[in-house]
Amino acid sequence: EDEVVIKKVVFNNCTESTGMPCYSTSVIGNSSLAWIEKQVLRSPSATDPKSTGKPSLDTKDYNPFLALISVKAPHIQDGGEFPMATPAPWYANASIPETMAPRTPNYNFEGKDHHWVVRNQPELTPQQVSKVDDLYVSRLLTLKSVDDLVEDLMWKLTELGVLEDTYVLFTSDNGYRLGQLRMPMCKLHPYENDVRVPMMIRGPGISPQTEDNNSRTRSRAIFS
Repeated sequence: EDEVVIKKVVFNNCTESTGMPCYSTSVIGNSSLAWIEKQVLRSPSATDPKSTGKPSLDTKDYNPFLALISVKAPHIQDGGEFPMATPAPWYANASIPETMAPRTPNYNFEGKDHHWVVRNQPELTPQQVSKVDDLYVSRLLTLKSVDDLVEDLMWKLTELGVLEDTYVLFTSDNGYRLGQLRMPMCKLHPYENDVRVPMMIRGPGISPQTEDNNSRTRSRAIFS
């Protein structure tokens, strides 16, 4: 088959550059898994003239690798008065149990003792409340593609026979605001919902279900 060259991935839509329907989170994930497989397996033909030239798991001839897989989901699709995240077409109408954003203690809370931007926020309107809930659901739907990527990654590492020799870390660069302190969305303030980011890691020497709640890091690391 002819190789498809991805010249440009525009957030959640890469049809423009490939000429076929696709979803960038899935494209990035699939491309990353293909790259990992290529890095892990060396072709026996490099040292064995009798080889078929195809990689073989029997050789156990592995290359070390470092892969940083960064996807668009669950970011919003820019544009519009209240933009939403765009799920993959095959998940656009998926059924999930969540229907509204979490009503945390600081949801729609009047922060009188906070800095100017926060203490001057008006109470969320019914329309804003509805839009925040819609945004939350749309973000969760985009994450179904991230779930697929994580599952496929673990299966690929298992298939290659390197899962137990590989460290896998899962984290994010920031939190997010969904109605906290009366601000409908975004991530630009120094409060827990914006800055607290969990991290999960598994790999050699890490005991299952270990938790590190070191307050100095301001992050919760869960080892599983």
